[in-house]
Amino acid sequence: MAYYRVSTDKQGKSGLGLESQRAIIEHYFENDEIILEFTETKSGSDLNKRTELQEAMKFCKDNGYTLVVAKSDRLTRDMTDAMHILGELDNRVHACDISQEKGKLDMFIFQISIAIAQKEREFISIRTKLALKAKKERLKKEQNIHEQSIPSDLATPNKFTLGNTQNFTNDGRRKGRESMIKKAKERERTAYFLAKAHRDNGYTLIAIAHKLNEAGLRTANNKLYGKSQVSRMFKRWNDSSCLT
Repeated sequence: MAYYRVSTDKQGKSGLGLESQRAIIEHYFENDEIILEFTETKSGSDLNKRTELQEAMKFCKDNGYTLVVAKSDRLTRDMTDAMHILGELDNRVHACDISQEKGKLDMFIFQISIAIAQKEREFISIRTKLALKAKKERLKKEQNIHEQSIPSDLATPNKFTLGNTQNFTNDGRRKGRESMIKKAKERERTAYFLAKAHRDNGYTLIAIAHKLNEAGLRTANNKLYGKSQVSRMFKRWNDSSCLT
């Protein structure tokens, strides 16, 4: 009985991981020696939720077969779970990454392998937490740059209320256009100060455009910023007539 496991749907759909596990098992066993395969896309942390493994174990128990895995950590990364699986199968487990005769598990080496896998799982958890913490701190720093670079008078821009009947007169339409132009200038002013802050921090035009888009800012035509739009904006704001 062959059992394959990957941790994510992406790995399962792409075949990455599964094909290498299958190749390893086929290297050690002839095709006619593997009578059935079970494949699972699941984290190895919760044994009870791994339905394919439970089915494979039941099939092995009922028929006296040996459960084969490419690597011991595909079975589990937990020592308690490993001992439970071995107990259920009367030690009829073969891990190809452990030097052993077919059907004869070297318990000592197997336990060492599981212990290493368990420690690696702890390291993965630590690395993930540290990476998330670093990302959170980076986003907070960028948010501070954003807030500090925008003048206080732009924190709450004036709102143009839709639905007022006065807005549908000629004078109302004129005021509406003026309000839209004013808003567009205010948005670009906000974008300029943020872009300038990023430029002062060494960002390229493309990187600045990406940051403006991430902040939800758009051009006067309500389009995403690109390198050329950022460049033209800097040219406009370097003109003293645009700074008033």
